[in-house]
Order: sequence, then structure tokens, then C-alpha cells
Amino acid sequence: MALRSRSSGPRPAFAVARLLCLALAILWPAQAVAQTGTITGMVARLPGASSIPLAGVTVVLTNEYGSEVRTPQTTDASGGYTFTGLEPGRYHLHTRNDLGFTNEVYNDVLCWQAQCQTESGAPVVVTSGAVLTANFTLDPAGIVTDTVTDAATSTPIPGVRVRLGPIDMYPAFHYYAYA
Repeated sequence: MALRSRSSGPRPAFAVARLLCLALAILWPAQAVAQTGTITGMVARLPGASSIPLAGVTVVLTNEYGSEVRTPQTTDASGGYTFTGLEPGRYHLHTRNDLGFTNEVYNDVLCWQAQCQTESGAPVVVTSGAVLTANFTLDPAGIVTDTVTDAATSTPIPGVRVRLGPIDMYPAFHYYAYA
């Protein structure tokens, strides 16, 4: 009885399986990248007719429930920031700074003191492959100074505390003096 020699090459079924695995390994990362989006923008101040970029402002990205979903970004010398690799969904943005400017929730909603009510701003809806722009224009913050005096003698009253507060959450203010 004569022995037949078998080919030592790959069997056709194994060759097809290897080809499918190789294609999957190559295409999987590209598919994952295409399913995310990007939010980019600029933070500036508006002193008059033109805007001036603000470096060093923190931009915070939160989900629709108010939880931070990425590390906050600090604007660069041109006032720019970018959040990449975002899953499709609704996001909110707000600023934080100690540069003497008001903070805002995107799109032009003033933050009161250190609190930004992110849900009061416009959501940024990220879709697969989208690159969205969300710019901020911050106003210079103001400082209120005054002296509380005795109405009869015009003498300053020591130890009086003044509280500044909004009227119905609008940027018109009144203050209270109490000792």
C-alpha cells in the first residue's frame, strides 16, 4: 500500500478564518474611532468690537446629569480647548476661572457666584464622527465697594456685613446690610 503525502500548506477553511481575524483586527479600531465625536471651541473676552482670547480658563464637560465626564481642559494661549473621543450623547459645558471674568454655562448663561447650573445652558449633542464648536465670550466681573454709615451722623458703622444677591436669578442685584 502506498502512502500519500499531504500538503503541509494551510487548509482552505483555516485560511479563510485567518483572513477574517486579520480583517477584524485591522477594522475594529477604525470603527471605534468613527463612533465618537469632538467638542472644540474658544474662550474670549469681548472688550468692544473684537474678541481677545483668554488663556488659563478651565472648561468643564458634564453629562446630562451634571457629572463631569472628562478631565476639565484649560484654554491655551489662543483661548482654545478640545474634548475628543466623546461617546454620542448630550453634554453641557461651563467655565471656571480666577482671572477676573464671569463664568458661563454654554450658551451665554451667567453662573451665579461659584455655582453653574449646567442644565440651564444649551446642550451640545454629539453624534458619531461629529466635530462641534462651542465658544464662550466672558464678561469682566465687577467689584462692589461701599461704606455703610449711620444715617443721622454719617459715621461709618463697623462690623456690618453686606450681602449681594440676584433679583429672581437675573443679573440685576440688590444688597442687604446687617450687623
